[in-house]
Amino acid sequence: MESSSANNLNLKKLKKAESKIEYLLRQQNLLAGISQLLNRPENLEQLLDDVLRLIGEHTNVSRVFLFEDICNAATRNTHKWCNAGIGPHTEDPQSLFYEKIPSWKKILTDEGRIFSNNIEDLPRDLYLVLKAQGVKSILVYPLYVQDAYSGFIGLHECVTGKVLKDDVSDLLKTVSNIISNALEREKFLDKLRDNELILNLAIESANEGLWDWNILTDYFYFSDTCCKILGYEPGELEPNISGLEKIIHPDDLPAIKGILTKLMKGESDSYETKYRVKSKDGKWRWILDHGMVVRIDVNKHPLRAIGTHIDITNRIETEQQLQESIDTKDKLFSIIAHDLRGPVGSFLPALDILTGDQELDEESRKEFLEDLKKSARTTFDLLENLLNWARSQTNTISMNPAQFIVNNVINENVELLSPVANQKSINISVKIKKELSAFADINHITLVIRNLLSNAIKFTHDNGAIEISAYDNDRQIEVKISDNGVGMRKEVAENLFKLKLIKTTPGTGGEKGSGLGLLLCKDFVEKNGGQIHAESILGKGSIFIFTIPKAE
Repeated sequence: MESSSANNLNLKKLKKAESKIEYLLRQQNLLAGISQLLNRPENLEQLLDDVLRLIGEHTNVSRVFLFEDICNAATRNTHKWCNAGIGPHTEDPQSLFYEKIPSWKKILTDEGRIFSNNIEDLPRDLYLVLKAQGVKSILVYPLYVQDAYSGFIGLHECVTGKVLKDDVSDLLKTVSNIISNALEREKFLDKLRDNELILNLAIESANEGLWDWNILTDYFYFSDTCCKILGYEPGELEPNISGLEKIIHPDDLPAIKGILTKLMKGESDSYETKYRVKSKDGKWRWILDHGMVVRIDVNKHPLRAIGTHIDITNRIETEQQLQESIDTKDKLFSIIAHDLRGPVGSFLPALDILTGDQELDEESRKEFLEDLKKSARTTFDLLENLLNWARSQTNTISMNPAQFIVNNVINENVELLSPVANQKSINISVKIKKELSAFADINHITLVIRNLLSNAIKFTHDNGAIEISAYDNDRQIEVKISDNGVGMRKEVAENLFKLKLIKTTPGTGGEKGSGLGLLLCKDFVEKNGGQIHAESILGKGSIFIFTIPKAE
């Protein structure tokens, strides 16, 4: 009998030990599960609710709670789990002011926990609060975030005679450390997200795009603003350096490749440059690019570079317009100082002779008058072009498009300029098969035809020929004025309509000009929705071609 009793006792001890081991094993698995749970990249608030539930189900206590400090003086109940049949009670505090229970925070910080299986043993301020909540036993551990007290996690047992054991204390202590780490990590991530938000707001408010280039993997990150500048949706741009090179203007690409080569070789660690990039709609936009190397390896080879893209298209266009205004001003002053001064100045000697005491025969008098007539005509043409050019550049010239017959405008100008052509025995022929109706400003087109025809007469030799033709070309009318005059080199023809590159050349009869006539032709043709260009062969003549809208 004694042996049997001993065996039963040993069996009971063994089962108790096995049960204890199983409990501890479950507790270890629980801690591992909680640790993994709080390391998930999910909503920490929801995860903490799950953690409290797991603790409550494992320990079978009445209540598990988590308080997070609002400030040094107060804390707030952010998470709570209640066992079946316990439920929240009417006096369950959502916020707690430490000054009302001064012993609470003092015990937590001095002793590292609040633990009692009989709340009557606790200081009176704690006892009164806990008694009102029906608490019989309590276990609480502090939470520390960045080495600062920030709240607590605890258990309530509301069943009389049920005690909290050491293994529960060990569990809660470990969980408090895990939660402290999770809260610290979340606080760091919040700060990181805030900093990222501030950075993004600063960049976006400045309309700056951010790029980040991993040189090892060739991954090229474009921020949303980078994409927006060029009209792309986020993620549409190819995320590598080749993708960037594909949209850079071909004329700018060699310089950019040179900059990147220096960066890759470690010859420079930063740069600033501007270049053109094609936007999604096919237009070229100017980008100011700042870049710098932010990471290198042990051999000082660059590993990562970051920078910004700023859209400076409007600034570049403004600078170009300003330069054009300066060029226009310089050209006008040049015309006034040289081209206009010359013919006006020639009037004075001729007039002195004609009005002086010197006797002139009839032939000499006619020659002087003819010279004055030519100078007057040159001066008039120059002044007319000068005034029209000034009005055009200041946008004070009116636009009055209307339907008119192109044939009539051509014939009127041929008749007007025939006396000038006859002086050089130049034959002007008009070859238009049918009546052509255009829709444009008739005064503008009249000036264009008159300037082009005058130009053809000027650079055609005596006994030469000029031909004017016009065609119905789909939705436009195409006008050609060709001559068999002096012609010009290809590069000269390509720069005829550029203000900075125009040069005045005397005509075959010594006629003078300013070069403004062709610029006016281009301006007026384009204002009316057409285009103009020249084709020429040196020594064989030139053809000027322009288009204007056809009347519907």
